[in-house]
Amino acid sequence: MRFINMLPYREEEENRLIVLHVLSVFASLFLLFAVMFSINSYETSATDEMKSELSSVRGQNTNMKKRIGRVRNLDELKSTVTKKLSLVDSLQSNRFQVFVHLTEIANIIPDSVKIVNVNEQNGGWSIDGRGYSNNDIADFARLLERSDFFHDVTLNDVNRNKNGMRTFRITIKNTNIAKRSKS
Repeated sequence: MRFINMLPYREEEENRLIVLHVLSVFASLFLLFAVMFSINSYETSATDEMKSELSSVRGQNTNMKKRIGRVRNLDELKSTVTKKLSLVDSLQSNRFQVFVHLTEIANIIPDSVKIVNVNEQNGGWSIDGRGYSNNDIADFARLLERSDFFHDVTLNDVNRNKNGMRTFRITIKNTNIAKRSKS
């Protein structure tokens, strides 16, 4: 009885599967980087548009203030317009505050901590999340405390769930961006 040596065919098939898996991994990484680049480009363009719109509105406010200076003997009208302009300025200064705060949280969060829920409340934030260890969660709380955008960071509760992850809730207070930039 003759035997057919199948070993070369098996090795060839195994090598083909290895190459196929490696190509799949590289294709997935390429798609991931493409998506990340697209998101980054979109966010950058959106931020640039918001900044240009803000500078346009501030330019309009500056022009309005110059016109107010030209109007004399109309003190009552001048005080009313000045109040409205200061209201617009205060609204404009707080316009991007939520975006800046969420960006700061996204920039400082460690890889081992995942945010499940974020709620804005009473001039601050409540963050619910999961972490692999108490140290990871404590590091995240310390990073929030060191940030220029937050203060009064409180780690309210940390619990261990069934799969060994820790769930937590952190409350923080915002620092007003307009006040921070003036000081």
